[in-house]
Amino acid sequence: MSERNEAIPIKVGDSIVFARVHAIGGEEEVAWKTYDFDPVMNAIKAMAGELGAIFDKVRPSKASVEFSVELAIESGMVTALFFEGGSKSGLKVTLEWESKPDLNNALGQL
Repeated sequence: MSERNEAIPIKVGDSIVFARVHAIGGEEEVAWKTYDFDPVMNAIKAMAGELGAIFDKVRPSKASVEFSVELAIESGMVTALFFEGGSKSGLKVTLEWESKPDLNNALGQL
C-alpha cells in the first residue's frame, strides 16, 4: 500500500478549502476535482453519537473525549482517519458532555 500527501479542494458548506490529505492506495489522480466534506462530518457525528450513548448509560457528571481526524482519499472519497488526541496534523476534535441536574427529581425529594 503506497501513501502520499496532496493538497486538494474540499467543499465545506458554501466554501471551498484546500486540505492536505493522505492519498491511500494506488495511483488514483486526486487533484482534478472538488471533494465533499460530508463523509468526514458523518464519521465525526457517528463517533459523537456512539460516545454520547455510552455516557447516557454510565451517567458521569462530566466526560471529555479528544481525538484528531486526519483526512485521506480512498476509493475517490475523502474519509476520516481517527487518531489519539496528540496527533500532529489534521482536525483536533474535543467532545464534552456534562450532566444537568434533574430538577423535577430533586424537588420531589424535598
